[in-house]
Amino acid sequence: MKSIIIGLGLAGLAVWLGNRAAGGIKNELGMGQDRSGGAHTPDGRDASRSFAAGIADENTIPNAVPSL
Repeated sequence: MKSIIIGLGLAGLAVWLGNRAAGGIKNELGMGQDRSGGAHTPDGRDASRSFAAGIADENTIPNAVPSL
């Protein structure tokens, strides 16, 4: 019984550490939660500020975000 509890604790610790490491990698790549997300218009102009503010119109195209 004691070994099961220790095993579950270690598994939880491993998951927690893995999530922290993945978050650090995402922040270094600019994909973390602090990134507001970029966008552009069909003619190529930057529309990131209006997109982040939530006032983007139908001509705003979100930039593709690479996934890990």
